[in-house]
Amino acid sequence: MKKLLVIAFFSVTYTAFSQNPYEEYKRNWKGKALPEIRLQTIDNELIDNESIKGKVVLLNFWFTSCPGCKVEYPGLQALKARFKNQDEVVFISIANDDAAYLENFLKKNPLNFEHVASGKSIADNYFKVLGYPTNIIVDQNGIVQHVKIGGSPQSADDIEYEMKVLLKNN
Repeated sequence: MKKLLVIAFFSVTYTAFSQNPYEEYKRNWKGKALPEIRLQTIDNELIDNESIKGKVVLLNFWFTSCPGCKVEYPGLQALKARFKNQDEVVFISIANDDAAYLENFLKKNPLNFEHVASGKSIADNYFKVLGYPTNIIVDQNGIVQHVKIGGSPQSADDIEYEMKVLLKNN
C-alpha cells in the first residue's frame, strides 16, 4: 500500500510539473532567438535588434497596478543602479499602460529603464506572455537565456545572478 501511495504521489507530481504552462513557457523560450523587435520608447528612442546586439538585455513585461510587479519594482531599481556604468547591459521595461499614465507613474516611482508604453500587443503577439511580471534575459548573441515569471522581493537577485553569468561568459 505504501508503495502504491509513493508511486501515485510521484506520478501526480510529475504530471502537475510537466503540465505547468509557466514551466513549459520557460522551456520553450530558453535557447531561442529574440524575435525581430522595433520598440519606440516614451523618450522617442528606437530599440531594435541591431541596437542591442552584443549586449545583455533584460526585457521586463509589467503594468503599474500589477501586485507582483510592485513587489519586484524596488529591487529592479536597485539592480539598474548596480549596473549603471555598464554599457553592455540594457534594461527595457515594456508596460501595458499608455504613455501618459506610465510617465505620470514614473514621476512618482522612478525606474531608470528604457520604457515602452502600451506594450500589451508586444507582450501578446511577440512574446506570448502568460503572466506578469515576466522578465526575459537575452544574451549578447540575441538568444533568450532565462525567463522569470512572477514577482518577488528576490526577483532582482535572481536576474542579477543570470546577467552576471552572461557577462562573465562573454
